[in-house]
Amino acid sequence: MSSLDRLQDDTTRWGKLGCVNVDPPRPLTTRERATLDLLLSPDFPGAEELRSQVSSAVVVGRCDCGCPTIDFQVDAAAPPARVPWRLAPSELETLPTGGEPPDQVMLFVEDGRLSCLEYVAFDQRPAQWPDPRSMRVVGP
Repeated sequence: MSSLDRLQDDTTRWGKLGCVNVDPPRPLTTRERATLDLLLSPDFPGAEELRSQVSSAVVVGRCDCGCPTIDFQVDAAAPPARVPWRLAPSELETLPTGGEPPDQVMLFVEDGRLSCLEYVAFDQRPAQWPDPRSMRVVGP
């Protein structure tokens, strides 16, 4: 059984409140990948392992509110990261263009594996990921 077949089998067990399965799982878009790369650009405990997982990440879920939040799975053979919390220590913040508050992007990790890229909007909720050039890293 291929890695993708194992990931697809695992998605049958997947499901969270407020999330919709993506069936079949799909690869990350260019903008999702760039956002994830920016978020993982600082050095912190476990960052190297999380970076190595990105190449096998597939999207298995999305938020049902219409925001760009996604859930993913990575190949089970990828090395797990030793991060002390479920929330990665670096975040992204949008660069506001007017008087609106900045939005945030957070990365969640489960059992040492990339789990969720969450977009938190405080004003207008975008339907897709903003250009990573319009975000900055907040954190270590």
